[in-house]
Amino acid sequence: MRKAIAMLIVLAMGVSLWADGSPDRPSRTNAEIRLPDHRDLGTRTETYELFMADSYGDGWNGASLDLYVNDVLIAAGLTVDAADNDGEWNNYFFDVEVGDMVYTVWNSGTYDSECAYGFYDAEGNLVHDAAGEATTFTVWPAAVDIFFAEWAEGSSYNKYLEIYNNTGADYDMSNLSLSSCSNGCDVEGAFDYPDNVTFAEGTILAAGDVFVVAHPDADASILAEADYTDFVYLSNGDDAFALTFSGATSDNYHILDIIGDMGGDPGSGWSVAGVDDATKDHTIQRNSDVVTGNGGDWAASAGTSTEDSEWTVLEQNDWTGLGSHTVTGGDCETNEYAVTCDGGSWQ
Repeated sequence: MRKAIAMLIVLAMGVSLWADGSPDRPSRTNAEIRLPDHRDLGTRTETYELFMADSYGDGWNGASLDLYVNDVLIAAGLTVDAADNDGEWNNYFFDVEVGDMVYTVWNSGTYDSECAYGFYDAEGNLVHDAAGEATTFTVWPAAVDIFFAEWAEGSSYNKYLEIYNNTGADYDMSNLSLSSCSNGCDVEGAFDYPDNVTFAEGTILAAGDVFVVAHPDADASILAEADYTDFVYLSNGDDAFALTFSGATSDNYHILDIIGDMGGDPGSGWSVAGVDDATKDHTIQRNSDVVTGNGGDWAASAGTSTEDSEWTVLEQNDWTGLGSHTVTGGDCETNEYAVTCDGGSWQ
């Protein structure tokens, strides 16, 4: 959902953005900004914060943005003036509801490359950002701990995705979808097939249980565990699949978990835990200490070795773990039969 902004900013109160011991300020064209992943809520009660930052520390130099929610102008001319927090940042609070469409109109100034802004939710988490340009996004629900537990790219039609519910409560899968790209994404960061698989309302995934999406012509042992077989375009190893909130579009989405990245064609597949092309002709299984999805950060999830990967790579056609998953990380231990937390449990 977020655009990757490869930028650096120091946001500490009262500390210069350029407190690096050098008397020289960086070139305006080379100024770098990175918005914080989390903002302290302070005493605010509004559901969203718009946080605006300037990399040079002299304000936005005439640039500003107009903020809209569902085509209603909420505020015009929002900016960072030279007098705002030493010209480094400013913010604006407003209310939204799930499903609202938020967008901005960008009014250019002298040095747009210095300008960045982000939107933070009611928990203070960065949910969307942009730099020196207009942007549009949907207000998605709060993320839930539902994620991929297993992926198989087996011989013939023996392919499946296993999804695990670690929320501690039953969950209606109609809130979620599978979005995908074929042979890499045609446009970097955009799904070729958003909402490629959706689920009927009332499709309940019990707490601690798994939901298996399988090819309809898969082996009988796979179909015995399958919950959904109406989709035939499962991965050949280089097709990224993401668990998204339903309503995703190609470039407006919220990723709970992803297998593969949203760049170009990786070739045969992606490396996992140091195994080349592990997403092709292998089963990959989520490690039991993983308690939530990767939020779209496939590289961190895949890792580079068995020590830093969230996955274990199995041989092709190894389905021995299909139909159940155990989580031992966090405060609870969960499997398909029960959830145990701090000595208590529920079935």
